[in-house]
Amino acid sequence: MARRFAPTPAVCTDACRLHRRLPDAAAAVLDLGCGCGVPAARFLAAAGHRVTGVDISAVQVGRARRLVPTGTFLPEQPRLIGRIATWLRPGGWLLATVGDSAWTGTGENWLGGPAPMWWSQADASTYRSWLREAGLLVAAEEFVPEGTSGHALFWARRPPA
Repeated sequence: MARRFAPTPAVCTDACRLHRRLPDAAAAVLDLGCGCGVPAARFLAAAGHRVTGVDISAVQVGRARRLVPTGTFLPEQPRLIGRIATWLRPGGWLLATVGDSAWTGTGENWLGGPAPMWWSQADASTYRSWLREAGLLVAAEEFVPEGTSGHALFWARRPPA
């Protein structure tokens, strides 16, 4: 019989909503941009799921391995973008929201929580390069403001057959 995980209201976030949609058995979950593995990977692993996390930052991957020892964490974001490109059908689209400026640091009270969030990201130019190296056609790129900085939003497409 599959184990049921009863989350507390304090941790019932997007990861909680995902958990509710997964089968009772230990589902495989891929966390792209996992950071240090908290809160999403830790929550899902505690619920009995098999979590694989990928992040650009080797420092964050190291932290995730310590904080969520039952998960698998890989510092392979550029290579993963190449794999994602193969998952798309010919003509298929990828919408990616990524960092606009290269940055590594912390943000206090992320999402209103009590703990700092650790960040590490490449800049938009690097992400654009990774998308193109993966064989994707970058159709559009937008800057999405957020506070005093923002994100880059890429519309990339696998070439039609």
